[in-house]
Amino acid sequence: MGEVSNILVRMRELSVQAANGTTAASDRAAIQTEVTTLLGQIDDIAGRTDFNGTNLFDDASTFEIQTGVDTGQTVAIAFTSMNAAGLGVDGIDMSTTAGASTAMGLISTAIDTVGTERANLGAAQNRLEATVNNLTSTATNLTESRSRIEDADFSAESTKLAAEQILSQASTAMLAQANQSQQGVLNLLREFPTHRGGAYWSGNGPPTGAPMDHFRRGAFICGLQTTGRTKSRQGHYASLASANLLTPQGAPPIGRVLSRIQPRDAGMAE
Repeated sequence: MGEVSNILVRMRELSVQAANGTTAASDRAAIQTEVTTLLGQIDDIAGRTDFNGTNLFDDASTFEIQTGVDTGQTVAIAFTSMNAAGLGVDGIDMSTTAGASTAMGLISTAIDTVGTERANLGAAQNRLEATVNNLTSTATNLTESRSRIEDADFSAESTKLAAEQILSQASTAMLAQANQSQQGVLNLLREFPTHRGGAYWSGNGPPTGAPMDHFRRGAFICGLQTTGRTKSRQGHYASLASANLLTPQGAPPIGRVLSRIQPRDAGMAE
């Protein structure tokens, strides 16, 4: 359309020359020859400008461009006929002064028509560009939403992994400490066996041949060594009850059975 506008401007100049009273008839004839050639070029431009096999400027028409996935989401673009007949300059005759004067007004109107059509098409082009930008933003947002749903958040998952590792290590350490405490009590029980129905204690350990069948009966008392003396019976009971261990034969915890134990000896050394 820019070239059509340039052609019309040239024809406007020729019409001014032809309307001059000092212009000879032969000059006007030459001007008319050039004007006729220019009008043919305008028709060629209008007839050959097409998009995807559809002519745009040969006839006035409106095209709807689908810009969405639903019905009615379209952008309508109206085209005006840009050939000589559509612009109203196909019958120009500049061979006379009167004809040249009439051509001046027709050409001015055609120039305004071309300018208006160029503005309309520019506005439609800007609208399409805005539509493309909006669709691009929509596609980007959809892709991001899908990524949030399907993909893992690396930073969040790394934080969770570190927290789980800390908890696992802490649990393992606590369990190992608990096992070590219970193992220490079991070691004491192995080192200081007791006699059925009573407690044996001396500085050198239990008497030789002290029977151990009290484990099967589910009740026993263990002597614990202190500096130069033996703990009281209550001290034995408290130590064993705090351990809260089962006997090897699955007897109840020591804290439950201590009250049922009646030592054979009259008492324990204080």
